[in-house]
Order: sequence, then C-alpha cells, then structure tokens
Amino acid sequence: MSLEGLKEGDKVLVLSRYGSAVRTVGRVTKRHAMVADRSFRLRDGLPTGESFVALRIQRATPEDILKHEVDAHRRALVATLKGTDWDKLTVETLQAVQRMIAPRLAKAGKGGAA
Repeated sequence: MSLEGLKEGDKVLVLSRYGSAVRTVGRVTKRHAMVADRSFRLRDGLPTGESFVALRIQRATPEDILKHEVDAHRRALVATLKGTDWDKLTVETLQAVQRMIAPRLAKAGKGGAA
C-alpha cells in the first residue's frame, strides 16, 4: 500500500489496535510523511523507528472521514448521557426519556419496558 503522491494537508487514517483517527499530513519528504508528530514511511504507511503501539496510516476516503465523524459524535453523545445526573430529573422527564428509548432498546434486544 504505497502512499506515494501524498502531500501536506491530505487526510489520512491513523490506525492502531485501539482504534482509528483522521489526521492531516504535515511535512512530506521523499520517503516519509509527518502525521500527528510521528514519521511514517510512504512505501508502506508504517511508522519509522520503534513504536509501543502498532500504528500505520492509509489514505482517508470521504467515506472514511464521514464514518469517523459519525462515530466520534456518537461517542460524545454516549459520554454526555453517561455523565447525566439522572437523580436530578423529574419523574415526568424520566418517564418521557424512558418512553422515547424503550422501543429502540427492545429492538436491540435490551428490554426497556417498565
């Protein structure tokens, strides 16, 4: 998977065993590209030097970028909901939330009926 022709400002996916991120290419030399303060080889997308985390880069397609943005938005929504102090909401508000999500939870096989 050659990254020849990659230029400064292009979007790439930085892939690791922990997930992926869309990043912008910084400086590009004849053999390497700087992405997120790391140097990657253009011939195979692997990092130069030693790495404690298995990383590689690949060109990001518009679909890759959109998927990453949707996933990031979903994670942010989940984090917001996890941080909600449900004890401070009224019974009516909690019932409204429960009515809204119960059908979706049932479809996902999570129950949700009260």
